Amino acid sequence: MSATRTVTAGTPAGVQRSHAESQPRILQKQAFVHVDMDGLAAIHQAHGSRYAGKQDAFYVSAVEHSLLWFERQGITATYFVIGDDLHQADKRRAVECVVRAGHKIACHSLTHRSLMRLSSMDKREEIASGKKVIEDVLGVECQGFRAPGYSIDYESLEILREVGYRYDSSVFPTNEFRERLGLQRLFPEPFLMFPEGRLFEFPMPHPGPWLPPFHPCYAFYLTRFYFYAQLRTFSRRYNYLTCLFHLTDFSARQPELSGLRLQLYSNNFFSSQSKLRFLDALFVQVKQEFTLTTSEDFISDWPRSAPDLNPRTILGISTTHETGACVVRDGTILSAVNEERLSRIKLDDAFPPTRSIREALQVAGINPKEIDAVAVSGLEPRDLLPRIVESLKRDVTDFHSWNDYVPHFCRVAYRAFCLWRAMKYDALGQFLEAEYGIQPKVHYVEHHESHASAAFRTSAASKALILIADGVGDELSITISRGEGSTIRRTAQMFYPNSFGQFYTACTQILGFKGGRHEGKITGLAGYGRSVPDLIEKVERTFRSEEGRFTLHKRYYAEGFIRPKFRELLAGKMNLLTVEYRNYKQPLKKLLQGYKREDVAYAFQFLMEREVVRLAKNYLAGERLPLVVAGGVMANVKLNMALAEQLDIDSFYVFPNMGDGGLCVGAALSLLAAEPRPVRDMYLGTRFTEADCLEALKHYPQFHITKPDCLADVVARALAERKIVARCDGRMEFGPRALGNRSILYHCGDKSVNDWLNQQLHRTEFMPFAPMALYEDREQYFEIRKGSERACEFMTLVVGCTDTMRRLCPAAVHIDGTARPQLVRREINPEMHAILSAYRNLTGMSVLINTSFNMHEEPIVRSPEEAILAFQQSHLHHLVLGPFFVSQGHL
Repeated sequence: MSATRTVTAGTPAGVQRSHAESQPRILQKQAFVHVDMDGLAAIHQAHGSRYAGKQDAFYVSAVEHSLLWFERQGITATYFVIGDDLHQADKRRAVECVVRAGHKIACHSLTHRSLMRLSSMDKREEIASGKKVIEDVLGVECQGFRAPGYSIDYESLEILREVGYRYDSSVFPTNEFRERLGLQRLFPEPFLMFPEGRLFEFPMPHPGPWLPPFHPCYAFYLTRFYFYAQLRTFSRRYNYLTCLFHLTDFSARQPELSGLRLQLYSNNFFSSQSKLRFLDALFVQVKQEFTLTTSEDFISDWPRSAPDLNPRTILGISTTHETGACVVRDGTILSAVNEERLSRIKLDDAFPPTRSIREALQVAGINPKEIDAVAVSGLEPRDLLPRIVESLKRDVTDFHSWNDYVPHFCRVAYRAFCLWRAMKYDALGQFLEAEYGIQPKVHYVEHHESHASAAFRTSAASKALILIADGVGDELSITISRGEGSTIRRTAQMFYPNSFGQFYTACTQILGFKGGRHEGKITGLAGYGRSVPDLIEKVERTFRSEEGRFTLHKRYYAEGFIRPKFRELLAGKMNLLTVEYRNYKQPLKKLLQGYKREDVAYAFQFLMEREVVRLAKNYLAGERLPLVVAGGVMANVKLNMALAEQLDIDSFYVFPNMGDGGLCVGAALSLLAAEPRPVRDMYLGTRFTEADCLEALKHYPQFHITKPDCLADVVARALAERKIVARCDGRMEFGPRALGNRSILYHCGDKSVNDWLNQQLHRTEFMPFAPMALYEDREQYFEIRKGSERACEFMTLVVGCTDTMRRLCPAAVHIDGTARPQLVRREINPEMHAILSAYRNLTGMSVLINTSFNMHEEPIVRSPEEAILAFQQSHLHHLVLGPFFVSQGHL
C-alpha cells in the first residue's frame, strides 16, 4: 500500500506554507463573539413545553438591544440563526437588521431539535436544510454551525463537512465530549477537526471539572466575580476565547412568561437595562484581555491568523514509567530517545526528561527556538481527575469488590500518586524557559490516544483497526479505535484494572519475576510448557470475557498491597521505581500451587492470546482491515503472532517502540493530525563521529584497533570463525529492540550459545536469541504471512521457521519452532546489509544472531564509552566502533 500525505493540524492537504506565512508575527489574544438566537419557541421546546404565541416580542427586543450594545462596544458578532425562524415575518425582519448591521450569520439548525435524538436522515435535514434556508432567505454565506444544546455527535460532524460548513462551535474539550464523539483530539482552542475536510472547531471554554461555563448568561446568577475569576484563569492558559451570548442576555422582561423554570432560563428576572449595564462591566475585562474578531475572519486568514495553533516543529514528551522525547517536523520524526539511554537507569521515569529533551534537540539539529509546540502524552490534571473519579466509581461498585477495602485504599493512593505526577507536567514549561528561553504552547494528548496515533500514523494503512492494550494509562487499559485519513475515532474503551497487562503481570510476579520488567521471560518460558486442561480451566475462571469485554475477578487480582522501597524514599527519591505493587491476591497464588511454572506460563500465554484475538475479531465484525497495535502488552511477540495469523486481516503492524517510551512520537503526530505515512526506520537516536570513537579508544592501549578498507568483510570473516562481535555504529535505535546498530552478533549454528552467552552477559532468559537476516532471503528461512513483513523489520513479531532455518540456525529457533526475526533492507541499513551479504558469501547463510548490546538490567549502550565498557565487561571477541574494528588484545 502506498504512503499517503502527512497533513499538519493547520495545513490542509495539498497546501504548502509560503515564506510569508512562516514568518513570526506578534501574537494577540483573540476572542470570538457568538450569539445563539433562541427565541421563546426554542426555549420552551428545550424545556419540554410548547410556545403558543404567534409573535415573539422577546426575540425582537433582544435583537434590537444586542445590535445597539454591539455597536456601542465596537463588536462584530456571529449570530446563530434557527432556519425555521426566518419563515416568521417579525423574526426575519429582525435577522435582516443583523445582516445590515454588518454582523455574520451562522446556523443553529433548522428547527432546534436535539441532533442526538434524530435519525441520520433527520440530522441531515436539520444541518443541510438549515444552511440552505438561511442562505436562500438572507442571501449571505453561512459558514458556521452550533448544535442545539451542544447535541453534536460524530455523524453530525461528518454531515457538516459533507454539506460545506467551514466550522462548528458545539464542543467542550471534556472527557464527556471525547467519549461521545469517540475523538480524543479535542483541544481548548480552535483547531481543524478534519484537516483534510477543512472543518474547524471553535470549542466552548471549559473552566474545569464539575464547574459551569462562564458564558455571560450564567454570570447573571453566578455573579460577575465568577465570570472574572474564570476569565482570568482562562486567559492565563489560552490565547483564544469563544464568548457565547444568548438572546436572553439582551431581551426585555416578558410579563407573559410563567413558571419558575422558564423565567430562570430566559433571564426574565432582569430588565434589559440592567442586563446591558451588567454586560458593560463584564466586557471591560474581556476587551482588556482579548482582541475581538469573528470566526469567519479567523478561518479566512488561516494559518496567519493563529501561528501558535499551526505548529510545524513539535517536541513530543513521553510520560509515566519510560519517559523520553522526540522532535517531529512536518510529520517527519527527526529524532527520538528515551531517558534511560542517557541516565543509564532502566525504565527511567524522570520528569521532565531533561536529558532526552537536550539529546533530541541536538540529534535533530534544530535551534530550540524553532519549537512551535510541545505535545505531552498524558491528560492534564483537570481532565485526569474526573477520569479517575469515574474509574474508581466503576471499580468500587463492581459486584465482586464492593467490600475489598484494603485494595481500594491502595487504588486511591495509586491514583492520588498519578494525579500528583500529572500536576508536575507544568515543570516541563519551566525547564524549557529556564534552559532555552522559550515558552512554546503545551498540548496534552491522552495516553491511549498517543499509543493509537503512534501505531496508525506510522503505518502504511490509510484505514485500519487500532488495538491498544497495556497495564494502565490515564485510567484505561484497553482501547479499540478506527483510523481513517487523519482521524482516529475510538469505538470502545475498558477501564483499569480490567487489563491484559495486569493479568500477565500477575503471572510474572507469582512465578518470582519482577512485574513491569520480566514479562518477556514468561513469554519464553511458556514455550517450554504444556497444555494442562484443568489448570487452564482454573485460570479461565479468574476473568470474564463476553461481548467484546474483558473483566478480571477482584478476588484474584488487585493493584493492591503497595510495598515501598524505604531506602530510596529516605534518600529523597519520589518516583515509580520507589514503589512496588503486587498485582495478584493470595487466592490466585493458591490456585496455581502444585503446577510447574512452565505450565502456568503456558496457561496465561494461551489464554491471553485467545482473549485478545477474540476481542480484535469482535471489533473487526467481519470486515477485512489492516490491524495496527501498540501498548506494553504488544511487546508480547507470541501474542502478535496469534493476531497476525488467526485474524482475517489485510496486514499487521506493531509500532516498534510499543511501550510507554514511544508515547512521545504518538503525541506529536496526534497534535499534527498527521495522515498515515510509513516510518522509514527506528534509527532516530545518537550518532557519533570518527573523532568521538578515537577519543574514547585512546584510553585503552591494550586494544588492537584497525580501520579496515572493507569493514563488512572483516566482520563477516570474524563471525564465520565463530567470534562474538558487538557493533556500535550509526544512529541509536529508538525502542526496546536492538536493530543492528547497538547489537551483539554471533553465528546461529551453536545451540548452546543461549546458555553460555546469556551467562556471559549476566542474563537469565528463556527466549532464544533473535535472528537477523537479509530481507530478500526471508522466504528461505521464515514463514511470514503476507502483510506482516513490516513488523518483522523491527523484531516485533514471532513467525514460523522453515526446515532450512531449523537445521542451519538452531540457536535462533525457539523450542516451539518459531523465531523473532529482524529483516534488513539495503536501503534502510546499508552497513548491516553489507555485513550479512559478506557473511552469506562466506557461509552460504544470511542469518546471524542479534541480541541487544547491554549487560543484564542495563539499558542498551548509547555512546562509544558505554560500548567499550560493556565490551570489556562481557568479554566479547571484537567490537565494531564506527569505522574501527577493535579486538581484546592481539587476536
